[in-house]
Amino acid sequence: MCLLSVDKFYIMLDMSLQLKFLPWDILYSEDEIEIKSVDTIVQYFKNSCSGHKEMAIGVECERSGVYKDDLKPVQYFGVNGRGGYLDVLKKLNHELGWEIVYEEKGNIYELLRCGTRIGIENDGRLELASKPRLDLHDLAREFLFYNHEVSEISKIFGIVFLGIGYQPFSTVKEISYAPRIRAKIIDKIYKSRVEKQKWMKLANGLHINIDYTSEEDAIRKTQILWRISSILAAMFACSPFENGKRAKHLDHRLYVNQEMDKDRIPLQKAFLSKDFSFKKWVDYCVDLPIFYLMRDGKPIYPKTTFREFIKNQTKTGIVPSIRDFNLHLKSIWSEVRLRKYIEFRSIDSVPQFLLMSASVLIKGLLYSKKSLIAVENMVGDFGYDELMKLRNNVLKENLRANFRGKPVLYYAKELINIASENLKLFKNLNEKGEDESVYLEPLKEFIFIKEKSPARYLLEKWEGEWGKDNKKLVEWVTAETRPS
Repeated sequence: MCLLSVDKFYIMLDMSLQLKFLPWDILYSEDEIEIKSVDTIVQYFKNSCSGHKEMAIGVECERSGVYKDDLKPVQYFGVNGRGGYLDVLKKLNHELGWEIVYEEKGNIYELLRCGTRIGIENDGRLELASKPRLDLHDLAREFLFYNHEVSEISKIFGIVFLGIGYQPFSTVKEISYAPRIRAKIIDKIYKSRVEKQKWMKLANGLHINIDYTSEEDAIRKTQILWRISSILAAMFACSPFENGKRAKHLDHRLYVNQEMDKDRIPLQKAFLSKDFSFKKWVDYCVDLPIFYLMRDGKPIYPKTTFREFIKNQTKTGIVPSIRDFNLHLKSIWSEVRLRKYIEFRSIDSVPQFLLMSASVLIKGLLYSKKSLIAVENMVGDFGYDELMKLRNNVLKENLRANFRGKPVLYYAKELINIASENLKLFKNLNEKGEDESVYLEPLKEFIFIKEKSPARYLLEKWEGEWGKDNKKLVEWVTAETRPS
């Protein structure tokens, strides 16, 4: 118990020093601020600007579990006497010191240890939310430890976790929801559409959390990310299968994501405007209907937009808070989402050996003035209509999609070159004397040598020398080091 108390102390200390975008909102003192008008929320974003020269990066990684012997999907409570996600969470708590920070009636929904969180998605599959890091060598170690711990615990129950963007073997009917309030509410809202069920039960993303120093910096990075989102999605595409067969798209997770909700996910034209700002982002968010809010541990359903909720507080007697807005924000699944940090959500979940390439690439592109200028010179005039067309092409063709007379592969190589050059300037070295650009090597193998996305490579292997053997597919997506 003493160790946990010390951990809590350092978590709060870290938060006060640098970790202003910890992945759980409950620690934010601003959450209790009452919202008198939309301007209160705008000021909340402005208060998020760190002003620090050094900025951290955090990562959230989702992975589905299957039973290794028959590749059936893991359920939260297990199935047919076999352990499930809850059993894995209990073992992590009992044996490895992960502290329970959120549970209901004995059901664990969130674990915490030294600033790192393990949460669950709607069906119970695990999501690691890393501690934000200044040095990405530290992030690499964190993921290595996490992957090893979860892998070893999961062996007890015959479970393996798949580093792939879309659970490749199961249908939505084969997977049950975890008994969470949020899962039940979202299920009720989207139950009529199978594509939306797929997103909630089968899609696994890799989210990169990016710091910003000012409103100008936040908008600049956000607009760059929107303009390169399809290129980055093509580079890391890793979801070419559905229900044991070849999917219609090489990036099937992203396709399902696009179909989830046309108002809450796709790029909006206003996001690329020269006058885009915190105010315009907040206006977009508050004009969307509220799914639900929480009061005294129970959901309430205002059945209004968030803007109307603010205006009607004197009539309803329900005073909105920043906590309410943050909960509302979690129902806006845009690929680039502004919070107290920028959340980039276009990338598929990938195997352990490729995972660090994503966060390192983002750091190399966005965390120096030199790289920001280089990327802006490359993509700054990409317009809304052509980006929407590019997205449709990337879903099926990935790096072979054409944009402005060149394959997306060309732009991918340029971005990697920009990132590689700038990562060396940070001079963050590991024990071998290697800078952070070393984590780009697995990505470079796909982009410069194979000249194809992981999705296309996987599909060719599966349909070719693997003879559609799903066990070989599992071996590849669970590998910690690059397979030979």
